[in-house]
Amino acid sequence: RRAGLYLRLSPRPDGNYIGMEDQERRCADRATREGWEIVDRFWDEAETAYGIRRKRPEWRRMLAAIDSGAVDAIVAYDLDRVARRVRDLEDLLDRVESGRVVVRVVTATEIDLSTANGRFAAQILVAMAQKSSADTARRVAHAAESRAAAGRPHGGPRHYGYTAVGRGVIWEEAEVVRGMAARVLRGVPLGRIALLLRQLTS
Repeated sequence: RRAGLYLRLSPRPDGNYIGMEDQERRCADRATREGWEIVDRFWDEAETAYGIRRKRPEWRRMLAAIDSGAVDAIVAYDLDRVARRVRDLEDLLDRVESGRVVVRVVTATEIDLSTANGRFAAQILVAMAQKSSADTARRVAHAAESRAAAGRPHGGPRHYGYTAVGRGVIWEEAEVVRGMAARVLRGVPLGRIALLLRQLTS
């Protein structure tokens, strides 16, 4: 079989994830044990598999490669690297059921997608992952709304004009902000304002 390795690294600020190189090595070892030739690698680096605005260009390229017959086997590190939305899993399962591709994962939670029981188990696991992602997104959004309602900063870099904790005003910077706002109201082009702001803050 002609195998493709599907590798995805989710954005994780705590750094607690398996790296792409380690994923690739483990997937390549599995393909070798299966006796498959690795003909392509699909790298979706720092891509979420859940959000509605998700962009997974290599996932789409992988599906196209399956449809064209360029690959007829896929190896991934774990099922959650492949899909965290039921819709994406179904796209892959359609191709598995039609015999266009076989899928292997290298973790201890391997599921045989070639069987009805395996596909059912995968659907349950991905549905649970999708709900977990939705719950997390809802909690994050609620926390952000609560911080905004209380006038607290949402995190990230310090906002210009405010102290690091977002409660105190840095008056020199506040004057610059007021000056920029006044220029906007006078109709000064934004590009010119941005240039001036870079000069003032450099």
